[in-house]
Amino acid sequence: MRLQERKLLIRNALLGLSICLGMVAANAMGWIESLERWCYDVRAQYCQYDQQPPTDQLIHLDIDDSTLQAIGAWPWPRQVLAEVIDELSLAKAKVIAMDVVFPEPQLPRLLQDTQDKLVKIEDDKLLAQALADSGKSLLSVAVDIQNANDNQAVLKHAATKLIENNLTITREDFEEQLRHSPVYRQIKNLAVNIDSLFIRVRQQVLFERSAALLKQHPGVDFLKAREMILPHLDINLIGGSPLINTLEKQFDRARSMHALHRYATPLSQIQQSAVRVQPQLPPIALLSESAMGAGFVTYLPDADGVVRSVSLAVYDGQKILPQLGLALACGYLGVHPRDIRFTDDHVEIPKPDGTVIMLPVREQQVKAVNRQIRYWYDVPWFGPADQWQYMYDPMRMQSMQHLPVDAVYRIARYHQQIATNNQQIDKAISIVLDDDAEHKLKLNPDLGRSYRNSQPDSNDSAARQAMVAKLKADDFVSAVYADFEKLKPEDLSSDDRYFRQALIDAYR
Repeated sequence: MRLQERKLLIRNALLGLSICLGMVAANAMGWIESLERWCYDVRAQYCQYDQQPPTDQLIHLDIDDSTLQAIGAWPWPRQVLAEVIDELSLAKAKVIAMDVVFPEPQLPRLLQDTQDKLVKIEDDKLLAQALADSGKSLLSVAVDIQNANDNQAVLKHAATKLIENNLTITREDFEEQLRHSPVYRQIKNLAVNIDSLFIRVRQQVLFERSAALLKQHPGVDFLKAREMILPHLDINLIGGSPLINTLEKQFDRARSMHALHRYATPLSQIQQSAVRVQPQLPPIALLSESAMGAGFVTYLPDADGVVRSVSLAVYDGQKILPQLGLALACGYLGVHPRDIRFTDDHVEIPKPDGTVIMLPVREQQVKAVNRQIRYWYDVPWFGPADQWQYMYDPMRMQSMQHLPVDAVYRIARYHQQIATNNQQIDKAISIVLDDDAEHKLKLNPDLGRSYRNSQPDSNDSAARQAMVAKLKADDFVSAVYADFEKLKPEDLSSDDRYFRQALIDAYR
């Protein structure tokens, strides 16, 4: 090899080595990843020629400023959401997904009715009934994806073993036993709060015990579960013991997840296990047992805080939970999540007509949790870069497919006003016709009984208009009405004024 060739070889080798070392350094400093994110954003925002526009079958109901002004500050009484779901069901919505978590029960309220009587309003029961009547509503579950580099993992494991061996251990005994364990130095080094550790670990242990019990005995109630999980605890402590209160809450949490598993994917439909999670904030069991199912709503942003991709599936220790968007798509397509198939590079959604939708997925290292996440799906982008709401407008100039929640809630309020007005009409008709009370006119008791026995629906104004027309056509009733109408209120006794007004109200 000649001298010039050797020099060229050395120069090329040094150049290649410099480039390699530079790329390694740039990658270690995060520059390559930042460049990749920038290129991805540019491509997603400006190279949409082959991107299909989103469906026009999806309507977003937004809790916007106008809604908050009309209904009030969040959180609302769940009766409001129940009325919204009822209206959506009347409108024949194919599926309803609620991107809201309901981890805590709402206390009952007392309101005055039209007769100034106090009425107990149980919001959770009203929402549960609306979900059950709908039969096609999905709820949301917030899950916790543990960081793989959790520096407290060994400590949590030791604490878990202590509580698993003695569920009734006190906080003082818990700390004392930790002092004599090898992990106590870690507690001091990490400045771990013992109280917080004790509470969190006990909650998780009681949740797992409850979940295992429900898997073996699906219909068990809380009192029986308490006896089986804490057999040596004094039953008289119910309602007052922190341990019992914690168990009750964790049992409800486990009951909720047990109910939601009916709308989940079995492990047999998945090639590689999805990332393991803990259901952090499931809905209360009453709602989960009434809804069609649920999807998880936890997102892992990139280092710059932007969510570009989501995992379509997570594993909660028993079943595969779908992401809420995937669960919504299944509900719309008429596909049960148990029929979805997860492979290494795609998710198969078998439609009822025999065709299969293929969603491309991959496995990726996610820095937010320092884990390999499977079934990682890039969020499709369509529309202008700074206004995602415009994606549904072909001209990309205005927000479409979006409505404020108040628009639906106003319709529900109108229906309630109609029902209230119809109740007043029924009351006036009863006063004119019936003879079951001294204050009533008793003009046609047979007609009154016939009307009561076939009472129309509370929103059926046409039936009431027909009844009023029948009253006007009755010669005797019309004669009494004509006589009362001629009289002046000031010339009548209080009872006669009451009868006169009731008759006029019925005629109107």
